[in-house]
Amino acid sequence: MLSCITQTSSLRQGEVVVPGDKSISHRAVIFSSIGEGTSIVHNYLQSEDVAATIEAFREMGVNIRADQGTLIINGSGLLGLKKPGKPLYCGNSGTTCRLLAGLLSAQTFDSILTGDNSLSARPMLRVINPLIEIGALIESSNGFLPLVIKGSQKIIGLEVDIKVSSAQVFTAVVLASFYAINQTKVIHAGNFRDHTQKLMTHLGINHHEGGHYCEIYPKPNFKNKDIYIPSDFSSAAFFILLGILAFKDGLRIKNVLINPSRTGLLSLLERMGARIEVSPNTDKDNHEETADIIAFKSELTGTLLQGDLMQNAIDEIPVLAIAAAFASGETVIKDVEELRVKESDRITSVVDNLTRCGIECSEFSNGMTIRGGKLIDAKLNSYDDHRVAMAFIIAGIASNRSIEMSDCSIIDTSFPDFFKVLENLSCNFKLANY
Repeated sequence: MLSCITQTSSLRQGEVVVPGDKSISHRAVIFSSIGEGTSIVHNYLQSEDVAATIEAFREMGVNIRADQGTLIINGSGLLGLKKPGKPLYCGNSGTTCRLLAGLLSAQTFDSILTGDNSLSARPMLRVINPLIEIGALIESSNGFLPLVIKGSQKIIGLEVDIKVSSAQVFTAVVLASFYAINQTKVIHAGNFRDHTQKLMTHLGINHHEGGHYCEIYPKPNFKNKDIYIPSDFSSAAFFILLGILAFKDGLRIKNVLINPSRTGLLSLLERMGARIEVSPNTDKDNHEETADIIAFKSELTGTLLQGDLMQNAIDEIPVLAIAAAFASGETVIKDVEELRVKESDRITSVVDNLTRCGIECSEFSNGMTIRGGKLIDAKLNSYDDHRVAMAFIIAGIASNRSIEMSDCSIIDTSFPDFFKVLENLSCNFKLANY
């Protein structure tokens, strides 16, 4: 296993480029695989999670070729997927598993979805139940992997309430609804990432969005288009954090996705006193909004953080927690119960690691309380969670403390070049195998 020990660093000014957005990369592969014709996907995220999605479609007969940071995908069309010769392994990727569950539930062949130990411990009923409601037949191990999906089912469509604010569940139902015998009205609570809707618009897939529903029309035989993927906001978040903690003259992160459904972290950090500048880009090739983000070292103040923005920033809560540890006073983070079912229980894993770092904190059912202070040298546990690992490595670098993070290889699931980007900023750390 790989560990990282942070060391004293001298940081003044810098500029970074982070990898392509993970959520859009998954969707670009899936939609291009069932579209007609060839799609070139630019700047896709070359991570283990996205690789799991790519390999699943190769196993189902889709011709996908990687070439210098792009994917060339020859779509099979809506009805062209082939029965996989083995169970489809999703690795650590919940997005791969949940989205494929929707698509596969409408195919003519049986299939099986499996994953690693971490993914196998994550609940799947939230996606299984609405799919069954519209006609899918899915067997599970008490709501956990493996999922055995029976083919040749009639997807009825009509109306389904997904009941959760989840882009993954929404997209799974959308993909199944492409094969329905009726128009499908997907009712939702809103307040989740709308990358699927934006991609459907980009590809000319007819759909209708209401306030809290989306109508999907069956058999959308669409032509593929090239897809340009902006830099991942969730990956940029670690360097926004580093900027507000350590870069007096500012740290610029280039060409970052600023879809409003993703950037709640910026508003939350600004409530704490962070100085962040957003400079929008005007590249017409993008179907999503992008910008350069510049983060300056700031005096942070603890506050109450709750409400709708928390769902908007759900993947960035470990970053927010580290900011709270550096802030003066107490920060209360509420309405983040979804963290209990991420790659780790992120409420428990963050509070445990902060405690080891000498920070006074506690957890409650849907959040945590953190009192800012000075970090101490500590040995920490990644909990097999890439975002927890990266957040605390940033904490170690910003505090000039010796923070030893175990099992950092998990970072490859979303940000394989993380350590290379740190090196380019003259951050000091030592990697070791154990």
